[in-house]
Amino acid sequence: MRVRDIIAKFESRDPHAIRKATWVILRSNDRDAFEELREHVPRLRAILASVDMGGMVRKNADDTELAFRYVEDTCRGVCRCRLYEGQNFFNPETEAGYGFVHVLKSEVMRDLHEQHFLVQCDGCSRMLKVREVHGWHVPWYEWMDA
Repeated sequence: MRVRDIIAKFESRDPHAIRKATWVILRSNDRDAFEELREHVPRLRAILASVDMGGMVRKNADDTELAFRYVEDTCRGVCRCRLYEGQNFFNPETEAGYGFVHVLKSEVMRDLHEQHFLVQCDGCSRMLKVREVHGWHVPWYEWMDA
């Protein structure tokens, strides 16, 4: 993750570029880059407040605020797995692909239209259960302690 690229995307005030920068942050676990980025977060928040980020089902600005909190939490020593609490869009298989968690077990619950996962955080070894619900247009996820 290149901090200057993240800052440039925010300074562009282009919602699409900011959204891309948001997901670069959310897909990173680069503590050194986060330390560098943290000092810029207040200014980036001010930029975010002046840009209509859009979003129909979810407000894109909420994702960006989550990314800011993730940077701040990581700099305080909070493990990445805390990022999943209260969020419904982090797919455990995708997170495993990025090397953030390991999927230890997966079970399809056809009668519930769900898939259940047991995952372990690669950062702190915390065990989490994840419920993937398929009953809507897009799946959503519920993360909880195992």
